[in-house]
Amino acid sequence: MRTTDIDIIVADVGLPGMSGPAFAALAREAVPSVGLVFATGNSNLPDANRFSGSVLLPKPFSTAALDHAVKTAARQRPIV
Repeated sequence: MRTTDIDIIVADVGLPGMSGPAFAALAREAVPSVGLVFATGNSNLPDANRFSGSVLLPKPFSTAALDHAVKTAARQRPIV
């Protein structure tokens, strides 16, 4: 798979060994137009702008909430 084939990445904010913002920076470096959805169980996080314009998805979440978050990230992803 080429990196240009990636449209949306869904990941947890609490990645082992890396923060959500650090992952967002790496993802956008590799694929500048990728949409990002970060799942989090931490309700005290600031808005999604902290994560490079990504969408925050509170855990636990339903399939409808995941669907909405992915569609929002697709609409908001950078155009390059």
